[in-house]
Amino acid sequence: MNIDLDPLDEREDEELEETPVPISAENGRPITIRAEGLTKYFTHQGEIIKAVDGVSFTFTEQQFVTIMGPSGSGKSTLLYVLGGMDRATSGELMVDGVDVVRLSEWQEPQFRRLKLGFVFQSFHLLPNLTALENVMLPMQLAGGPYREQMRDRARSLLVEVGISEDMHHRKPSKLSGGQQQRVAIARALANDPKVILADEPTGDLDSRASKRIIELLKKLAVQGKTVIVVTHDRSIARVADVRLEMRDGKISPMPRYIGAAESAKRMTVPKKPLEEREVTVVAEGLSKYFADRGRVLKAVDEATFSFTEQQFITITGPSGAGKSTLLYVLSGMDKATKGEVLVDGVDVRRLKGRKQTRFRREKVGFVFQSFHLLPYLTALENVMLPMQLLGGKSQAEMRDRARSLLFQVGINENRINYKPERLSGGQQQRVAIARALANDPKVILADEPTGDLDSLSSKRIIELLKTLAEEHNKTVIVVTHDRGIARDADVRLELLDGRVKSTTGSYVVSSRPATLAHKKKSKKK
Repeated sequence: MNIDLDPLDEREDEELEETPVPISAENGRPITIRAEGLTKYFTHQGEIIKAVDGVSFTFTEQQFVTIMGPSGSGKSTLLYVLGGMDRATSGELMVDGVDVVRLSEWQEPQFRRLKLGFVFQSFHLLPNLTALENVMLPMQLAGGPYREQMRDRARSLLVEVGISEDMHHRKPSKLSGGQQQRVAIARALANDPKVILADEPTGDLDSRASKRIIELLKKLAVQGKTVIVVTHDRSIARVADVRLEMRDGKISPMPRYIGAAESAKRMTVPKKPLEEREVTVVAEGLSKYFADRGRVLKAVDEATFSFTEQQFITITGPSGAGKSTLLYVLSGMDKATKGEVLVDGVDVRRLKGRKQTRFRREKVGFVFQSFHLLPYLTALENVMLPMQLLGGKSQAEMRDRARSLLFQVGINENRINYKPERLSGGQQQRVAIARALANDPKVILADEPTGDLDSLSSKRIIELLKTLAEEHNKTVIVVTHDRGIARDADVRLELLDGRVKSTTGSYVVSSRPATLAHKKKSKKK
């Protein structure tokens, strides 16, 4: 490998000025990147294009960050500004103690070589060099140690990223796409930078290779790097520590993915003490009777209970026990024969007409066994529908919320415009859950939500519903025949012939609930 690496100008040896790296008050880790009011403007045919428009953020070591957004939103431009490959129009930017905005023309290459590692979608390996030589190159450009030491470090890095020694002397054309990207990552690590910037690093890879690359980048973050990935793939964002979204040059946090079981690190939210939780569902002597051939069928008979936010409740019992009827009475889809029922402060039994319809749209989200998605609408349109029926939001606001909810329940961006027939059963049920969340109800009611799903999909749906209760302060009530689901519930009701046969759990009220008692006293006055 005969490459002339002599400096073009002695000014290239001008040393970088570094300041001490501050510690983040949020997580106690050293801050590696801090941006304040960062902008990058271009002029095109006399028009100013704001590719990056006044963004501010702070990242620390041991963080895996993703930046998403539509094409042309400014993601890659932001990455190039962070990497010193493009100069900001205005604002402040510190990267590992270096004031990037004030770097001289001669300091910029040194900054990039020492502080940053770049990973691109198309790998950008030099085709005439072997894998080993590609990894050695950044060390040579930075004026690294002796050649043998560079060779040893390159070998070590290639092995660390999963390139076996028999491949070290292969040129890129003899490596698979996933292997080439691993070599590119090893090259990015050559000078031990604090920050790794990756622009669509899995865009040209199959799903298996993509998964391995992301696992590798996550591992680098855990080892102390700050890894920033620009991507269109929402499955990558699910495992990120920090998720950002760009639109029209602006940046904002993305919602956290609810499907925590598929996330590498589940963020737990401590439950409030029972006495501090809001009571969301209250029933006293609740009954629903039907007349059949002169006989009275007691589908629900004198049920009394109360549930709070952050509770996952199951209702079990044999077929015909009254489970689904109880759910329909709680939702206002069926009217109680007698008794009292309050849902999120609303006296359900006394609702009529438009108020009853508004209650169902606003206070309760319903998830059915057979999904009940409208077949002629896309996933996105199905989730938007409850918001359109309730009103109060613009079309753009409804679309943005629907996209956000679909992301949170694990529906990728490339599937949001699929109609239900193109989605698996588990995916359709996730869309149905997103639809149930559309108007942010306090109570989610689910009638056999896993009955039409395989065991793996069932497990994921129940984990998703439990997460909604625990971490999003919902009350989730699930009717099910599956006692395996009931074992993990906070509260378990068992119905037999319309009556509550047994109750198990942390909070079941068997005497008159205080909310109803107060309500009745008020009526008497």
